[in-house]
Amino acid sequence: MFPTVIITITLSHWAILILQEPVFTRLPDWFWPFIDKPAGPLWLLILLITIPFGMVYVILKEKNQYGLKLLLLILLGFSMQFGFALLEGRGIDGIRDRIIRTGHAEFAKIAVQQEDTFRVISNYEHLLETGELGLFARSKPPGQLLLYIFTQRFSNAIHPESDDEEMLHRLRTVASYLWPFLSYFVLIPLFYFNRLFSDSEQAILACILYLFIPSVNLIT
Repeated sequence: MFPTVIITITLSHWAILILQEPVFTRLPDWFWPFIDKPAGPLWLLILLITIPFGMVYVILKEKNQYGLKLLLLILLGFSMQFGFALLEGRGIDGIRDRIIRTGHAEFAKIAVQQEDTFRVISNYEHLLETGELGLFARSKPPGQLLLYIFTQRFSNAIHPESDDEEMLHRLRTVASYLWPFLSYFVLIPLFYFNRLFSDSEQAILACILYLFIPSVNLIT
């Protein structure tokens, strides 16, 4: 019963987004408007419809091999997120630009400025009060900013930079490829957690349903 309910809600969510019905925009304090963008190449749209459902069919048909199934689902989710970004017609910038050009780009800019990660961890509340960590960090746990900081450290280890602007762009590029993978690694604990209460087939089904949540695909 629950998978049916989840599928129904998910399909309704997709329908609202595709048809741009003002269901969400009528909610008090809702601030995400619908923005008209080019539909993108038709062939890419067809691939985004056929390949995911085709792979899901194969995964559900095959028995066992759950490790391989999880790997395929992670790769499929990664491909889907990039596919939706490519529909904008700007290539990788469909994902990359959001990291340094939206309101939450403040996290990336602050991460580049931090020289001591331990200082941020141990003095997080104090740094919030002084305003050193900006405005958005006040409503977030430390983990979000730390993800930016650790990604910046990782990107700088790959290609050391001393200029803040260059480090920011390096962070942007690495995060664009790394974070989509991280967002789908949640399938691994999701699978094993669900298997505590059901069998492996139901656990894989839960992982498949996660892949088609609109926010997972559309928000990097």
